[in-house]
Amino acid sequence: MNKIRKIMTLILLTIVSVMLISCGNQEDGSADPGAISAYTGFWKYETQPMYLTIDEQYQWTMTDFYGNQTDGGTVDAEADAIALYTEDGSLKEMMTLSDTGLIDESGNTLVASEALVYLPTTSDELNLTATFPGNFASVQINYPVQLISSVHETYTDTLGFDAQMKYGTDDAHTNIIIGFQPISGYDDNMTKGIEVAKPQMEQMMQTLLNNMYGDNVIQIIGSECTDCGSYYRIVGSVWMNSSIFGDGSSDQIRGNFEVRYYGPTNYALVAMTIAPESRIENYVGITNNMLNTCTYTAGWSTAPKAVPEAPPQDAKKKSDGASDDGVAYYWYDSDGDLWYWDGSDNYFIGYGDAGYDDDYYEANDYDPWSDPGDYGDDYYDYDDDDYDYGDDDWDYYDNNDDYAYDDDGWGDYFD
Repeated sequence: MNKIRKIMTLILLTIVSVMLISCGNQEDGSADPGAISAYTGFWKYETQPMYLTIDEQYQWTMTDFYGNQTDGGTVDAEADAIALYTEDGSLKEMMTLSDTGLIDESGNTLVASEALVYLPTTSDELNLTATFPGNFASVQINYPVQLISSVHETYTDTLGFDAQMKYGTDDAHTNIIIGFQPISGYDDNMTKGIEVAKPQMEQMMQTLLNNMYGDNVIQIIGSECTDCGSYYRIVGSVWMNSSIFGDGSSDQIRGNFEVRYYGPTNYALVAMTIAPESRIENYVGITNNMLNTCTYTAGWSTAPKAVPEAPPQDAKKKSDGASDDGVAYYWYDSDGDLWYWDGSDNYFIGYGDAGYDDDYYEANDYDPWSDPGDYGDDYYDYDDDDYDYGDDDWDYYDNNDDYAYDDDGWGDYFD
């Protein structure tokens, strides 16, 4: 009888062992490797901004598109279904395997993904290269794999960049546009230094904003213009209407509009970054990283024309345009006064050493930059019209920003 009992016990133990192996032994967290292999990898929800990851150690994690892990636990696998358990052992979800992917209990479909692609950040590597269309086919720019590049449908010579995984997130209303826009009428005023170029750049930015976005621009918050040596750069911060995305939303979003002038090329480089206020800093940083890789150059310099080694001394001759060759330069007249010839007109810049008697004016406590009317018309009224500096002429220079020079060397002209 004891021998029979031992045999029956061995048979029962064998049956239980076989059943545990075939069912995946859910008690110790192990399972049949053949069952779990059909589920290991990355799964992306089709309608939610989430990833499900399953590994060979029967562990699962749920991660959002920002890279944040939101949940996790252990997996029990069968031939056509899996059970997700939380860390405390409670059942989280049952999912079935179909021809299209995994289907959860709510009917959501998860499709297999080769990798976890998150929303872009400023630390992403710029590992892809795009070539501009149209007239700028020789110009390239780098961008991260987290973005999708495309030729812009509305603006010629322009590329658009969108985040791959932005649906269902705060980044749904984000976009980067970088391209070249035609301009005209600015070149003559862009060779006289930053003070003259700044109002031109402001006008250029406002014109391009209006042409490209029209009523979608709600308000310009502010702008900053800088001299970058080989180009002028102006950046404007704006509020925009999200209706430009065509999804029925009317929420206000932030925009960062940048314009770069590279000289008389008839084009300006334009970059527009659009994002919610909570994400605008991130996307502006990405845009700046991309612009730093742009291969465009025009071989131009923002520096004004240099003073020639031997400037002409005949003021009247130059005022008459006798030597008008279209080249701008600085020169001194017979009194040592400094003038600027812009290729078509002369502009008085400052008095030279021979322009007045130092002893006389010092004795009378005279400031040569004060109102000339204080000292009569005899000194300022010359017989030749080219040298007539009456009150009207002074008022013109005082009230015209294009000729407003600072006291420390007349702006950038002597840099």
